[in-house]
Amino acid sequence: GAVTASSSALLAILLQKLIDTVLQGDGNNFFLLAIVAAGYLCFLGIINYCYAYCGKKLLRKVLASIREAVFLGIARRPPSSRGENKVGDDLSAFTNDAALIEQNYLIPLLTVAEYSFMFLCTLGLLLWLSPAITLFLLISMIVMFLVPVILGKALSQRQNAYSAQLAHFTAIVKDYLGGLEILRSFHVLHLTQKRFIQENEDVVTKKASADFIVNLNESFSAIVSTLTMVAVVFIGAYQVLVGKISMGTLLALVQLSGTFVVPVTMLMEALPKIKGMRPVVKNLNELADTPPEESGKIKPQFHHEITVDQLTFSYDGHRNIIKDLNLTMKRGGKYAIVGPSGCGKTTLIRLLSGEEPHYKGTIRYDGTELKKLDREALRALIAPVHQNVYLFDGTVKDNICLGEPFEEEEIIQALVQSGADGFIQELPQGLNTMVGEGGCRLSGGQCQRIAVARGLIRRRPILILDEGTSSLDRSTAEDIEQRLLAMKDLTMLTITHHLSEQSIEQYHDVIQISPS
Repeated sequence: GAVTASSSALLAILLQKLIDTVLQGDGNNFFLLAIVAAGYLCFLGIINYCYAYCGKKLLRKVLASIREAVFLGIARRPPSSRGENKVGDDLSAFTNDAALIEQNYLIPLLTVAEYSFMFLCTLGLLLWLSPAITLFLLISMIVMFLVPVILGKALSQRQNAYSAQLAHFTAIVKDYLGGLEILRSFHVLHLTQKRFIQENEDVVTKKASADFIVNLNESFSAIVSTLTMVAVVFIGAYQVLVGKISMGTLLALVQLSGTFVVPVTMLMEALPKIKGMRPVVKNLNELADTPPEESGKIKPQFHHEITVDQLTFSYDGHRNIIKDLNLTMKRGGKYAIVGPSGCGKTTLIRLLSGEEPHYKGTIRYDGTELKKLDREALRALIAPVHQNVYLFDGTVKDNICLGEPFEEEEIIQALVQSGADGFIQELPQGLNTMVGEGGCRLSGGQCQRIAVARGLIRRRPILILDEGTSSLDRSTAEDIEQRLLAMKDLTMLTITHHLSEQSIEQYHDVIQISPS
Protein backbone atom coordinates (compact mmCIF):
# COMPACT_ATOMS: atom_id res chain seq x y z
CA GLY A 1 0.00 0.00 0.00
CA ALA A 2 2.82 2.40 0.88
CA VAL A 3 4.61 1.70 -2.42
CA THR A 4 1.37 2.12 -4.37
CA ALA A 5 0.59 5.40 -2.65
CA SER A 6 4.04 6.89 -3.13
CA SER A 7 4.16 5.71 -6.76
CA SER A 8 0.88 7.49 -7.53
CA ALA A 9 2.23 10.72 -6.05
CA LEU A 10 5.52 10.51 -7.97
CA LEU A 11 3.56 10.28 -11.22
CA ALA A 12 2.97 14.05 -10.91
CA ILE A 13 6.71 14.77 -11.02
CA LEU A 14 7.03 12.64 -14.15
CA LEU A 15 4.23 14.65 -15.79
CA GLN A 16 5.91 17.92 -14.77
CA LYS A 17 9.16 16.92 -16.45
CA LEU A 18 7.34 15.69 -19.54
CA ILE A 19 5.32 18.92 -20.08
CA ASP A 20 8.31 21.20 -19.43
CA THR A 21 10.39 19.11 -21.85
CA VAL A 22 7.71 19.41 -24.57
CA LEU A 23 7.37 23.18 -24.09
CA GLN A 24 11.16 23.52 -24.32
CA GLY A 25 11.20 21.46 -27.54
CA ASP A 26 13.74 18.95 -26.14
CA GLY A 27 13.12 15.85 -28.34
CA ASN A 28 15.86 13.69 -26.83
CA ASN A 29 14.56 14.05 -23.30
CA PHE A 30 11.00 13.54 -24.54
CA PHE A 31 11.69 10.03 -25.86
CA LEU A 32 13.71 9.17 -22.76
CA LEU A 33 10.84 10.33 -20.53
CA ALA A 34 8.37 8.32 -22.67
CA ILE A 35 10.41 5.15 -22.07
CA VAL A 36 10.63 5.91 -18.34
CA ALA A 37 6.87 6.59 -18.21
CA ALA A 38 6.06 3.28 -19.93
CA GLY A 39 8.27 1.34 -17.53
CA TYR A 40 6.86 3.30 -14.61
CA LEU A 41 3.27 2.53 -15.59
CA CYS A 42 4.06 -1.19 -15.94
CA PHE A 43 5.68 -1.14 -12.51
CA LEU A 44 2.66 0.68 -11.08
CA GLY A 45 0.28 -1.90 -12.57
CA ILE A 46 2.22 -4.80 -11.02
CA ILE A 47 2.36 -3.06 -7.65
CA ASN A 48 -1.38 -2.35 -7.73
CA TYR A 49 -2.15 -5.99 -8.54
CA CYS A 50 0.09 -7.26 -5.73
CA TYR A 51 -1.48 -4.81 -3.29
CA ALA A 52 -5.02 -5.84 -4.27
CA TYR A 53 -4.14 -9.55 -4.01
CA CYS A 54 -2.40 -9.22 -0.64
CA GLY A 55 -5.16 -6.96 0.70
CA LYS A 56 -7.89 -9.50 -0.17
CA LYS A 57 -5.85 -12.31 1.30
CA LEU A 58 -5.27 -10.36 4.50
CA LEU A 59 -9.02 -9.59 4.76
CA ARG A 60 -9.90 -13.29 4.36
CA LYS A 61 -7.47 -14.31 7.07
CA VAL A 62 -8.55 -11.61 9.52
CA LEU A 63 -12.24 -12.36 8.95
CA ALA A 64 -11.66 -16.08 9.39
CA SER A 65 -9.71 -15.34 12.58
CA ILE A 66 -12.56 -13.17 13.91
CA ARG A 67 -15.15 -15.89 13.24
CA GLU A 68 -12.92 -18.50 14.87
CA ALA A 69 -12.39 -16.34 17.96
CA VAL A 70 -16.12 -15.63 18.28
CA PHE A 71 -16.99 -19.33 17.89
CA LEU A 72 -14.45 -20.35 20.54
CA GLY A 73 -15.70 -17.59 22.84
CA ILE A 74 -19.31 -18.78 22.50
CA ALA A 75 -18.22 -22.39 23.02
CA ARG A 76 -16.39 -21.36 26.22
CA ARG A 77 -19.49 -19.81 27.71
CA PRO A 78 -20.51 -21.63 30.90
CA PRO A 79 -23.50 -23.94 30.32
CA SER A 80 -25.48 -22.03 32.94
CA SER A 81 -25.28 -18.82 30.89
CA ARG A 82 -26.08 -20.26 27.47
CA GLY A 83 -29.79 -19.99 27.94
CA GLU A 84 -29.46 -16.22 28.32
CA ASN A 85 -28.14 -15.87 24.78
CA LYS A 86 -30.38 -16.53 21.79
CA VAL A 87 -28.96 -18.71 19.04
CA GLY A 88 -30.21 -16.12 16.54
CA ASP A 89 -28.08 -13.41 18.20
CA ASP A 90 -25.00 -15.61 18.07
CA LEU A 91 -25.73 -16.53 14.46
CA SER A 92 -26.10 -12.84 13.61
CA ALA A 93 -22.63 -12.21 15.06
CA PHE A 94 -21.13 -14.75 12.63
CA THR A 95 -23.01 -13.52 9.56
CA ASN A 96 -24.38 -9.99 9.81
CA ASP A 97 -21.83 -8.49 12.21
CA ALA A 98 -18.92 -10.20 10.45
CA ALA A 99 -20.09 -8.73 7.12
CA LEU A 100 -20.43 -5.29 8.72
CA ILE A 101 -16.95 -5.59 10.20
CA GLU A 102 -15.48 -6.43 6.79
CA GLN A 103 -17.26 -3.64 4.89
CA ASN A 104 -17.27 -0.90 7.50
CA TYR A 105 -14.17 -1.63 9.59
CA LEU A 106 -11.50 -3.81 8.00
CA ILE A 107 -11.68 -2.36 4.48
CA PRO A 108 -11.77 1.23 5.82
CA LEU A 109 -8.76 0.43 8.04
CA LEU A 110 -6.78 -0.64 4.97
CA THR A 111 -8.00 2.50 3.23
CA VAL A 112 -6.77 4.68 6.10
CA ALA A 113 -3.35 3.00 6.06
CA GLU A 114 -2.92 3.36 2.29
CA TYR A 115 -4.23 6.89 1.91
CA SER A 116 -2.47 8.23 4.98
CA PHE A 117 0.87 7.32 3.41
CA MET A 118 -0.27 8.75 0.05
CA PHE A 119 -1.25 11.98 1.83
CA LEU A 120 2.19 12.33 3.47
CA CYS A 121 4.03 11.71 0.19
CA THR A 122 1.84 14.20 -1.63
CA LEU A 123 2.19 16.79 1.12
CA GLY A 124 5.99 16.65 0.86
CA LEU A 125 5.95 17.10 -2.92
CA LEU A 126 3.42 19.95 -2.71
CA LEU A 127 5.57 21.83 -0.18
CA TRP A 128 8.52 21.45 -2.54
CA LEU A 129 6.57 22.75 -5.59
CA SER A 130 4.31 25.45 -4.05
CA PRO A 131 4.05 26.27 -0.31
CA ALA A 132 1.15 28.69 -1.02
CA ILE A 133 -1.07 26.07 -2.65
CA THR A 134 -0.08 23.60 0.05
CA LEU A 135 -1.29 26.03 2.73
CA PHE A 136 -4.62 26.45 0.92
CA LEU A 137 -5.06 22.68 0.66
CA LEU A 138 -4.31 22.21 4.35
CA ILE A 139 -6.99 24.76 5.30
CA SER A 140 -9.47 22.93 3.03
CA MET A 141 -8.51 19.64 4.67
CA ILE A 142 -9.27 21.00 8.14
CA VAL A 143 -12.73 22.06 6.94
CA MET A 144 -13.29 18.61 5.42
CA PHE A 145 -12.32 16.80 8.62
CA LEU A 146 -14.74 18.77 10.78
CA VAL A 147 -17.72 16.99 9.21
CA PRO A 148 -16.79 13.40 10.23
CA VAL A 149 -16.16 14.64 13.76
CA ILE A 150 -19.64 16.17 13.87
CA LEU A 151 -21.38 13.18 12.26
CA GLY A 152 -19.36 10.40 13.91
CA LYS A 153 -21.44 10.02 17.07
CA ALA A 154 -24.74 9.96 15.19
CA LEU A 155 -23.41 7.36 12.77
CA SER A 156 -22.12 5.18 15.65
CA GLN A 157 -25.55 5.20 17.30
CA ARG A 158 -27.34 4.38 14.06
CA GLN A 159 -24.89 1.61 13.12
CA ASN A 160 -25.38 0.07 16.56
CA ALA A 161 -29.16 0.28 16.19
CA TYR A 162 -28.93 -1.33 12.74
CA SER A 163 -26.75 -4.16 14.06
CA ALA A 164 -29.17 -4.82 16.94
CA GLN A 165 -32.18 -4.79 14.59
CA LEU A 166 -30.36 -7.13 12.21
CA ALA A 167 -29.64 -9.57 15.06
CA HIS A 168 -33.32 -9.43 16.11
CA PHE A 169 -34.42 -9.99 12.51
CA THR A 170 -32.11 -13.01 12.13
CA ALA A 171 -33.53 -14.54 15.30
CA ILE A 172 -37.11 -13.92 14.13
CA VAL A 173 -36.49 -15.46 10.71
CA LYS A 174 -34.81 -18.50 12.29
CA ASP A 175 -37.80 -18.90 14.60
CA TYR A 176 -40.34 -18.60 11.78
CA LEU A 177 -38.51 -20.99 9.46
CA GLY A 178 -38.17 -23.55 12.24
CA GLY A 179 -41.89 -23.36 13.03
CA LEU A 180 -43.35 -23.19 9.50
CA GLU A 181 -45.14 -26.53 9.95
CA ILE A 182 -46.89 -25.29 13.10
CA LEU A 183 -47.83 -21.98 11.46
CA ARG A 184 -49.33 -23.80 8.48
CA SER A 185 -51.15 -26.32 10.68
CA PHE A 186 -52.87 -23.56 12.69
CA HIS A 187 -53.56 -21.51 9.54
CA VAL A 188 -51.75 -18.41 10.87
CA LEU A 189 -49.07 -18.18 8.21
CA HIS A 190 -50.69 -15.02 6.81
CA LEU A 191 -50.33 -13.32 10.22
CA THR A 192 -46.70 -14.37 10.43
CA GLN A 193 -46.16 -12.99 6.95
CA LYS A 194 -47.44 -9.59 8.09
CA ARG A 195 -45.10 -9.64 11.10
CA PHE A 196 -42.19 -10.65 8.86
CA ILE A 197 -42.92 -7.78 6.46
CA GLN A 198 -42.92 -5.34 9.39
CA GLU A 199 -39.67 -6.73 10.83
CA ASN A 200 -38.07 -6.60 7.39
CA GLU A 201 -39.20 -3.00 6.97
CA ASP A 202 -37.71 -2.12 10.36
CA VAL A 203 -34.33 -3.50 9.25
CA VAL A 204 -34.47 -1.52 6.01
CA THR A 205 -35.43 1.64 7.93
CA LYS A 206 -32.55 1.26 10.40
CA LYS A 207 -30.08 0.72 7.55
CA ALA A 208 -31.45 3.72 5.68
CA SER A 209 -31.01 5.80 8.82
CA ALA A 210 -27.32 4.83 9.02
CA ASP A 211 -26.84 5.22 5.25
CA PHE A 212 -28.25 8.76 5.42
CA ILE A 213 -25.36 9.90 7.64
CA VAL A 214 -22.83 8.11 5.44
CA ASN A 215 -24.29 9.65 2.27
CA LEU A 216 -24.39 13.11 3.88
CA ASN A 217 -20.71 12.80 4.79
CA GLU A 218 -19.73 11.51 1.34
CA SER A 219 -21.72 14.23 -0.47
CA PHE A 220 -20.09 17.01 1.53
CA SER A 221 -16.67 15.44 0.89
CA ALA A 222 -17.32 15.36 -2.86
CA ILE A 223 -18.45 19.02 -2.94
CA VAL A 224 -15.48 20.31 -0.94
CA SER A 225 -12.97 18.21 -2.91
CA THR A 226 -14.35 19.50 -6.24
CA LEU A 227 -14.24 23.09 -5.08
CA THR A 228 -10.71 22.60 -3.80
CA MET A 229 -9.54 21.18 -7.15
CA VAL A 230 -11.07 24.11 -9.06
CA ALA A 231 -9.46 26.61 -6.69
CA VAL A 232 -6.04 24.96 -7.10
CA VAL A 233 -6.32 25.26 -10.89
CA PHE A 234 -7.11 28.99 -10.68
CA ILE A 235 -4.38 29.73 -8.12
CA GLY A 236 -1.81 27.74 -10.11
CA ALA A 237 -2.86 29.34 -13.40
CA TYR A 238 -2.40 32.79 -11.87
CA GLN A 239 1.11 31.83 -10.70
CA VAL A 240 1.91 30.74 -14.27
CA LEU A 241 0.67 34.12 -15.54
CA VAL A 242 2.95 36.03 -13.17
CA GLY A 243 5.87 33.74 -13.98
CA LYS A 244 6.29 32.10 -10.57
CA ILE A 245 5.86 28.53 -11.81
CA SER A 246 6.10 26.69 -15.13
CA MET A 247 3.24 25.02 -17.02
CA GLY A 248 4.67 21.62 -16.11
CA THR A 249 4.64 22.60 -12.45
CA LEU A 250 1.00 23.68 -12.79
CA LEU A 251 0.06 20.29 -14.23
CA ALA A 252 2.01 18.58 -11.45
CA LEU A 253 0.22 20.71 -8.83
CA VAL A 254 -3.18 19.82 -10.32
CA GLN A 255 -2.22 16.16 -10.32
CA LEU A 256 -0.88 16.33 -6.76
CA SER A 257 -3.90 18.26 -5.49
CA GLY A 258 -5.96 15.33 -6.76
CA THR A 259 -3.79 12.84 -4.91
CA PHE A 260 -4.00 15.19 -1.91
CA VAL A 261 -7.77 15.64 -1.96
CA VAL A 262 -8.55 11.99 -2.76
CA PRO A 263 -6.78 10.67 0.38
CA VAL A 264 -8.51 13.31 2.49
CA THR A 265 -11.89 12.39 0.94
CA MET A 266 -11.28 8.67 1.45
CA LEU A 267 -10.17 9.26 5.04
CA MET A 268 -13.31 11.34 5.67
CA GLU A 269 -15.45 8.48 4.41
CA ALA A 270 -13.49 5.75 6.19
CA LEU A 271 -13.04 7.27 9.65
CA PRO A 272 -16.78 7.68 10.44
CA LYS A 273 -17.39 4.09 9.32
CA ILE A 274 -14.64 2.85 11.63
CA LYS A 275 -15.92 4.96 14.50
CA GLY A 276 -19.49 3.86 13.82
CA MET A 277 -18.50 0.20 14.08
CA ARG A 278 -17.14 0.48 17.61
CA PRO A 279 -20.27 -1.00 19.27
CA VAL A 280 -20.25 -3.95 16.85
CA VAL A 281 -16.52 -4.51 17.38
CA LYS A 282 -17.08 -4.30 21.14
CA ASN A 283 -19.83 -6.91 20.95
CA LEU A 284 -17.65 -9.32 18.94
CA ASN A 285 -14.73 -8.73 21.32
CA GLU A 286 -16.94 -9.56 24.28
CA LEU A 287 -18.03 -12.79 22.61
CA ALA A 288 -14.47 -13.71 21.66
CA ASP A 289 -13.01 -12.79 25.06
CA THR A 290 -15.37 -15.00 27.06
CA PRO A 291 -13.20 -16.45 29.81
CA PRO A 292 -13.24 -20.23 30.21
CA GLU A 293 -15.55 -21.59 32.86
CA GLU A 294 -14.22 -22.03 36.37
CA SER A 295 -12.55 -25.38 36.78
CA GLY A 296 -10.27 -27.23 39.12
CA LYS A 297 -7.07 -28.98 38.08
CA ILE A 298 -7.41 -32.44 39.61
CA LYS A 299 -8.11 -35.26 37.16
CA PRO A 300 -11.37 -36.93 38.26
CA GLN A 301 -11.45 -40.58 39.33
CA PHE A 302 -14.53 -42.76 39.55
CA HIS A 303 -13.66 -46.21 40.80
CA HIS A 304 -15.88 -46.35 43.86
CA GLU A 305 -18.68 -43.85 44.41
CA ILE A 306 -20.25 -40.43 44.03
CA THR A 307 -21.43 -38.89 47.28
CA VAL A 308 -23.73 -35.90 47.70
CA ASP A 309 -24.03 -34.20 51.12
CA GLN A 310 -26.40 -31.36 52.04
CA LEU A 311 -26.64 -30.29 48.39
CA THR A 312 -28.58 -27.05 47.91
CA PHE A 313 -28.93 -25.13 44.66
CA SER A 314 -30.79 -22.09 43.36
CA TYR A 315 -30.71 -20.53 39.91
CA ASP A 316 -31.76 -17.07 41.05
CA GLY A 317 -30.28 -17.04 44.55
CA HIS A 318 -33.73 -16.98 46.16
CA ARG A 319 -35.82 -20.06 45.42
CA ASN A 320 -34.03 -23.37 46.05
CA ILE A 321 -34.53 -25.97 43.33
CA ILE A 322 -32.72 -28.58 45.43
CA LYS A 323 -32.33 -28.36 49.19
CA ASP A 324 -30.26 -30.47 51.63
CA LEU A 325 -30.07 -33.49 49.33
CA ASN A 326 -27.98 -36.50 50.45
CA LEU A 327 -27.26 -39.59 48.39
CA THR A 328 -24.55 -42.09 47.44
CA MET A 329 -24.14 -43.77 44.05
CA LYS A 330 -21.76 -46.71 43.67
CA ARG A 331 -19.73 -47.58 40.60
CA GLY A 332 -21.75 -49.90 38.39
CA GLY A 333 -25.00 -49.05 40.21
CA LYS A 334 -28.31 -48.30 38.50
CA TYR A 335 -30.27 -45.35 39.90
CA ALA A 336 -33.67 -44.02 38.95
CA ILE A 337 -34.38 -40.36 39.67
CA VAL A 338 -38.11 -39.70 39.92
CA GLY A 339 -40.33 -36.80 40.92
CA PRO A 340 -42.87 -34.35 39.51
CA SER A 341 -42.01 -31.91 36.72
CA GLY A 342 -39.98 -28.93 37.89
CA CYS A 343 -38.74 -30.59 41.07
CA GLY A 344 -35.06 -30.48 40.06
CA LYS A 345 -34.33 -33.86 38.47
CA THR A 346 -32.53 -32.42 35.45
CA THR A 347 -30.88 -29.82 37.68
CA LEU A 348 -29.40 -32.64 39.79
CA ILE A 349 -27.91 -34.18 36.65
CA ARG A 350 -26.44 -30.82 35.64
CA LEU A 351 -24.89 -30.50 39.09
CA LEU A 352 -23.40 -34.00 38.99
CA SER A 353 -22.01 -33.25 35.49
CA GLY A 354 -20.28 -30.08 36.71
CA GLU A 355 -22.40 -27.71 34.60
CA GLU A 356 -23.63 -25.72 37.60
CA PRO A 357 -20.64 -25.00 39.88
CA HIS A 358 -22.36 -22.52 42.21
CA TYR A 359 -23.98 -24.84 44.75
CA LYS A 360 -23.88 -25.31 48.48
CA GLY A 361 -22.95 -28.58 50.10
CA THR A 362 -20.60 -31.11 48.53
CA ILE A 363 -20.43 -33.41 45.52
CA ARG A 364 -17.52 -35.83 45.67
CA TYR A 365 -16.12 -38.25 43.11
CA ASP A 366 -14.15 -40.92 44.98
CA GLY A 367 -13.82 -38.48 47.88
CA THR A 368 -12.64 -35.43 45.85
CA GLU A 369 -14.90 -32.38 45.77
CA LEU A 370 -16.24 -31.66 42.28
CA LYS A 371 -15.15 -27.99 42.38
CA LYS A 372 -11.53 -29.15 42.55
CA LEU A 373 -11.89 -31.39 39.48
CA ASP A 374 -10.98 -30.61 35.91
CA ARG A 375 -14.42 -29.92 34.40
CA GLU A 376 -13.59 -31.09 30.87
CA ALA A 377 -12.07 -34.32 32.17
CA LEU A 378 -15.18 -34.86 34.31
CA ARG A 379 -17.42 -34.64 31.24
CA ALA A 380 -15.30 -37.34 29.62
CA LEU A 381 -16.63 -39.73 32.29
CA ILE A 382 -20.27 -39.04 31.46
CA ALA A 383 -22.38 -39.92 28.41
CA PRO A 384 -25.67 -37.98 28.44
CA VAL A 385 -28.81 -38.92 26.49
CA HIS A 386 -31.16 -35.96 26.56
CA GLN A 387 -34.91 -35.95 26.17
CA ASN A 388 -34.72 -33.25 23.47
CA VAL A 389 -32.43 -34.97 21.00
CA TYR A 390 -30.35 -32.79 18.69
CA LEU A 391 -29.07 -34.33 15.46
CA PHE A 392 -26.66 -32.51 13.18
CA ASP A 393 -27.33 -32.19 9.47
CA GLY A 394 -25.13 -35.13 8.52
CA THR A 395 -25.29 -38.90 8.25
CA VAL A 396 -26.46 -41.35 10.89
CA LYS A 397 -22.84 -42.37 11.39
CA ASP A 398 -21.73 -38.74 11.80
CA ASN A 399 -24.33 -38.22 14.52
CA ILE A 400 -23.22 -41.29 16.43
CA CYS A 401 -19.47 -40.80 16.15
CA LEU A 402 -19.43 -36.95 16.27
CA GLY A 403 -16.11 -36.87 14.46
CA GLU A 404 -14.39 -39.46 16.68
CA PRO A 405 -12.89 -42.57 15.05
CA PHE A 406 -14.67 -45.82 15.96
CA GLU A 407 -14.29 -49.32 14.58
CA GLU A 408 -17.23 -50.77 12.66
CA GLU A 409 -17.69 -53.43 15.33
CA GLU A 410 -18.06 -50.74 18.00
CA ILE A 411 -20.67 -48.93 15.94
CA ILE A 412 -22.66 -52.12 15.32
CA GLN A 413 -22.56 -53.04 19.02
CA ALA A 414 -23.85 -49.57 20.01
CA LEU A 415 -26.63 -49.85 17.43
CA VAL A 416 -27.71 -53.25 18.75
CA GLN A 417 -27.63 -52.10 22.38
CA SER A 418 -29.69 -49.01 21.53
CA GLY A 419 -32.17 -50.91 19.35
CA ALA A 420 -31.30 -48.72 16.36
CA ASP A 421 -29.92 -51.53 14.19
CA GLY A 422 -33.36 -52.57 12.95
CA PHE A 423 -34.51 -49.31 11.39
CA ILE A 424 -31.04 -48.37 10.13
CA GLN A 425 -30.95 -51.49 7.98
CA GLU A 426 -34.12 -50.25 6.29
CA LEU A 427 -32.72 -46.79 5.50
CA PRO A 428 -31.73 -46.24 1.84
CA GLN A 429 -28.03 -45.81 2.59
CA GLY A 430 -27.86 -47.37 6.03
CA LEU A 431 -25.40 -45.58 8.30
CA ASN A 432 -24.57 -43.14 5.48
CA THR A 433 -28.16 -41.88 5.20
CA MET A 434 -28.49 -38.12 5.72
CA VAL A 435 -30.77 -37.35 8.67
CA GLY A 436 -31.62 -33.77 7.61
CA GLU A 437 -31.49 -30.61 9.70
CA GLY A 438 -32.35 -31.48 13.31
CA GLY A 439 -33.07 -35.09 12.22
CA CYS A 440 -36.15 -34.01 10.22
CA ARG A 441 -35.99 -37.13 7.98
CA LEU A 442 -36.33 -39.48 10.94
CA SER A 443 -39.06 -40.07 13.48
CA GLY A 444 -38.69 -38.93 17.08
CA GLY A 445 -38.12 -42.49 18.24
CA GLN A 446 -35.43 -43.09 15.62
CA CYS A 447 -33.64 -39.89 16.64
CA GLN A 448 -33.74 -40.97 20.28
CA ARG A 449 -32.28 -44.39 19.52
CA ILE A 450 -29.42 -42.72 17.63
CA ALA A 451 -28.85 -40.52 20.72
CA VAL A 452 -28.70 -43.64 22.93
CA ALA A 453 -26.18 -45.22 20.52
CA ARG A 454 -24.20 -41.97 20.63
CA GLY A 455 -23.96 -42.30 24.42
CA LEU A 456 -23.17 -46.02 24.50
CA ILE A 457 -20.45 -46.14 21.85
CA ARG A 458 -18.08 -44.12 24.01
CA ARG A 459 -18.17 -46.70 26.81
CA ARG A 460 -18.00 -44.06 29.49
CA PRO A 461 -18.50 -45.27 33.05
CA ILE A 462 -21.57 -43.08 33.67
CA LEU A 463 -24.62 -43.01 31.42
CA ILE A 464 -27.33 -40.42 32.06
CA LEU A 465 -30.78 -40.94 30.55
CA ASP A 466 -32.78 -37.73 30.90
CA GLU A 467 -36.09 -39.20 29.73
CA GLY A 468 -33.84 -40.69 27.07
CA THR A 469 -36.37 -43.26 25.87
CA SER A 470 -39.54 -41.17 26.21
CA SER A 471 -40.13 -40.99 22.44
CA LEU A 472 -39.96 -44.77 22.03
CA ASP A 473 -42.88 -47.14 22.25
CA ARG A 474 -43.22 -48.82 25.61
CA SER A 475 -41.96 -52.22 24.42
CA THR A 476 -38.83 -50.81 22.75
CA ALA A 477 -38.11 -48.50 25.68
CA GLU A 478 -38.31 -51.37 28.17
CA ASP A 479 -36.15 -53.55 25.92
CA ILE A 480 -33.39 -50.90 25.78
CA GLU A 481 -33.73 -50.27 29.51
CA GLN A 482 -33.26 -53.99 30.25
CA ARG A 483 -30.14 -54.14 28.08
CA LEU A 484 -28.64 -51.15 29.89
CA LEU A 485 -29.51 -52.53 33.31
CA ALA A 486 -27.70 -55.74 32.41
CA MET A 487 -24.40 -53.92 31.72
CA LYS A 488 -22.49 -54.56 34.93
CA ASP A 489 -19.72 -51.95 34.60
CA LEU A 490 -22.10 -49.17 33.61
CA THR A 491 -23.27 -46.67 36.22
CA MET A 492 -26.69 -45.53 35.02
CA LEU A 493 -28.74 -42.55 36.18
CA THR A 494 -32.22 -42.53 34.70
CA ILE A 495 -34.58 -39.58 34.98
CA THR A 496 -38.08 -40.93 34.47
CA HIS A 497 -41.71 -40.30 35.29
CA HIS A 498 -42.64 -43.97 35.38
CA LEU A 499 -40.92 -47.22 36.27
CA SER A 500 -42.24 -50.63 35.32
CA GLU A 501 -42.58 -53.25 38.01
CA GLN A 502 -40.12 -55.41 36.10
CA SER A 503 -37.35 -52.80 36.06
CA ILE A 504 -37.86 -51.16 39.46
CA GLU A 505 -36.42 -54.21 41.19
CA GLN A 506 -33.28 -54.02 39.06
CA TYR A 507 -32.40 -50.52 40.15
CA HIS A 508 -30.13 -50.27 43.16
CA ASP A 509 -31.99 -47.22 44.39
CA VAL A 510 -34.89 -45.01 43.41
CA ILE A 511 -34.04 -41.40 44.27
CA GLN A 512 -37.18 -39.43 44.98
CA ILE A 513 -36.78 -35.69 44.35
CA SER A 514 -39.43 -33.54 45.99
CA PRO A 515 -40.15 -29.88 45.21
CA SER A 516 -38.37 -27.53 47.61
